[in-house]
Amino acid sequence: MDQNQRKKISISIKDCNNITSADFDLYKNELNLRYALNGTGKSTLSKSIHSFSNRLDLGFLKPFGSESTPVVEISEDLGEVLIFNEEFVNNTV
Repeated sequence: MDQNQRKKISISIKDCNNITSADFDLYKNELNLRYALNGTGKSTLSKSIHSFSNRLDLGFLKPFGSESTPVVEISEDLGEVLIFNEEFVNNTV
């Protein structure tokens, strides 16, 4: 692959906590940042990607009071996913 080409990874998340449906792209071997107001789903995005990539049960992301099953689809295997959050800081620093 040409060094100037960016490798896009498409992600689709449905029925995870407060996220009804979200489709977005990340880019392989690049720093991918998401920022927004509190309570808008940033942690849900990172937890769903991390859990799916590590083949963990997504049940803990089920929306409160819903019968829906959380769904995460990623266009390719991501391998190791690291999340820079409070837990990461507390365990690393």
